[in-house]
Amino acid sequence: MSTPQPAAIGDEPRELSRRLSWLMGGRVLIASLLLGGTLLVSVRQANGAKDFTPRFLLALIIGTYLVSVAFALWLPRTNKLLQVATAQLGWDLVLTTGLVYIAGGAASGFTFLYGANVLLAAIVVGPSAARLTTVASLVLYVGMALSLTNGWLDHPIDQPQQRYVLNAADATFTVLVNILGLLLVAYLATSLAGRLRHTGGRLRVATAQAAELARLNEDILRSMSSGLLTTDTEQHVRTVNPAGLDILQVAPEQILGRTTESFFLDDIARSPGPIRHEGTGQRPSGKSFPLGFSKTPLLNAEGERTGDLFLFQDLTELMELRQVAVRAERLAALGRLAAALAHEIRNPLGSISGSVQLVRESP
Repeated sequence: MSTPQPAAIGDEPRELSRRLSWLMGGRVLIASLLLGGTLLVSVRQANGAKDFTPRFLLALIIGTYLVSVAFALWLPRTNKLLQVATAQLGWDLVLTTGLVYIAGGAASGFTFLYGANVLLAAIVVGPSAARLTTVASLVLYVGMALSLTNGWLDHPIDQPQQRYVLNAADATFTVLVNILGLLLVAYLATSLAGRLRHTGGRLRVATAQAAELARLNEDILRSMSSGLLTTDTEQHVRTVNPAGLDILQVAPEQILGRTTESFFLDDIARSPGPIRHEGTGQRPSGKSFPLGFSKTPLLNAEGERTGDLFLFQDLTELMELRQVAVRAERLAALGRLAAALAHEIRNPLGSISGSVQLVRESP
């Protein structure tokens, strides 16, 4: 039962690579929709030289496409998938921070994207990555809010200052609400990711075990020298192993779905209950041959009969050996009879020969 586990572990890098590919595609799509829509609105509101917002958004879009292309080229050429995942999540945080900054700062409606980044980190990599992403999101968001409030970071010159400079009460409330929301999302994401990871690991192990068991069953059926055939309750053939196809000299499409009476000519084969019998089989060419088979009911996990299982062998060679043995036995009996007759004949002849000898030597 422990052999499938390495296969399950080996599937983890492929699964992570697939998730990273989906993350790249989703990033390009979301960036195109969100940044593109915001860029369109900003272009319409641009006023000549003060077009900082459109240029900033255009730089984010171009940067997202270039980074996505770089990740797409990097991913197939490396086995350090955690580094690729870290770089992608890091860029997502930079992209989110840039969009939040250009769309209102601490009071931006795009602050929910930090929670989306935490959720993506939990789904793509796991709970540990979600926790690190949460810490990084809090640092970036709080740092940006403090920088804008204290004047360490200038607001976009083409947007009104009142959108970025909030009074102490509003700023504190907005930041706390966003922090609490982010922490709640992080808690739920890490909890669900942990359960999903545990369930997914068990599912991969179970899948690998099932695949290993299926391969073992196939190997057993392929290695059998006897034919193995299963039917439904109406005696229609459902499965047959390679040895059975060779014995009956048929292709799978010639036997599957047909009734057993097409190949087993004995009526006893259709009798209910377990059977062991030597009878006659028939190939599609019409040639009959001696056949030995045993039939047992095929039961499901609930113990209900779903059909029958036939195990059969071609007895042609055995019958030939039996005929040779019978012939040899007959020849041996004939030899014993001949020896007895010779013995019975030789005794009188010896007496006659002695008497003749005496008569010839007498005067």
